[in-house]
Amino acid sequence: MHGLVLKDSQDNVLLHSDYSSLVYGGKANADTLLGNRVTYDGKNFVKVTISHVNLGCIMQYTYDGSPEMVIPFYKPKYQRQTVSIMDCVKLDDKYVVNILYSGTPGQAPEVYMFVPRKYLPVEKEDVGLVVTDSYGNTVFSSNTMLLKLDDIVEVTYPDKIRKAKVVSVKSGNPDMRSDQSKSIKGNVPIADDTMVSLIPSMYGGITNTNTWTTKRKCHCDKLLGCWGKKATVHTYSGWASYRAAIGMGSVDSTDYTVRFLGESGGGYATKKTGPCVLMSDGFLTNLVLQVVNAAAIVVTAAVETVATLGRDYSKTKRLMNLESLSITAYTSPEVVASGHTDIMMTTRLSYYT
Repeated sequence: MHGLVLKDSQDNVLLHSDYSSLVYGGKANADTLLGNRVTYDGKNFVKVTISHVNLGCIMQYTYDGSPEMVIPFYKPKYQRQTVSIMDCVKLDDKYVVNILYSGTPGQAPEVYMFVPRKYLPVEKEDVGLVVTDSYGNTVFSSNTMLLKLDDIVEVTYPDKIRKAKVVSVKSGNPDMRSDQSKSIKGNVPIADDTMVSLIPSMYGGITNTNTWTTKRKCHCDKLLGCWGKKATVHTYSGWASYRAAIGMGSVDSTDYTVRFLGESGGGYATKKTGPCVLMSDGFLTNLVLQVVNAAAIVVTAAVETVATLGRDYSKTKRLMNLESLSITAYTSPEVVASGHTDIMMTTRLSYYT
């Protein structure tokens, strides 16, 4: 057999000639000071109540360089913050990472990147060891910090976003919060600088549609009174797109919680008023049929919401995995793209800084 293996005093593998070493590549840069909450604000929009859709904030990060792969880790801004890495996309000479997180827009987590050693420059030192492959690529350097994993955990997901029925309302938007979560046990106690790497495969959507009628008198005369009525049919459609996210437990525990965090949402309202006539059931039926189909409203508005997200992050050509925001998630009360078992990795920032 041929090859080279280097280990430290604790028997951790520092270099294995059959594998490219992953090392600490530095901190990714947040594109803005504050994250964005993505809501529909197009035609006939109804302002979203943030708490009614568990709506999180989205922050975009960039990492300069073009290695063939990177592994992003995030450090939560505060204890028990719920965070999801939405995607990590290579665009020309940089990587873009989109993070969904709970809290205020100013509480975005920090993101750190790990890359193959050969993509980082070799800093000359008086003492140390540098190993290159047959192509001259650096695969190990004693003055760089290798990725050291504390824990590797299998993550599974709830099979529903919400079990409780969404109760329709006639003003504002209804409560469509997720009420499902799942506890996950790690193997190593959480530290105050624990970082997590996981891109959850679970996402879905909830929608709610409500139609009701109001009537008022018309053709009124002071002496003869009113002999006609006008009917108005009102339609409200609301929706929220959800993504699985991870919340770490308290320091020294091994507890993690899988929750659903809203990544976008919206509400759309229309009304159609008929002429002043003697009211009849037939007239009302015809009026209802004139109201725009609720499912079409939701699909159209959801598409516009995604487009809004693209405009907000117009710096790059493809910043989100738009396949994940499948519009089919909004054509029935709840659709969940069942996530498979994912692998969560943890490490600690203090190993590298």
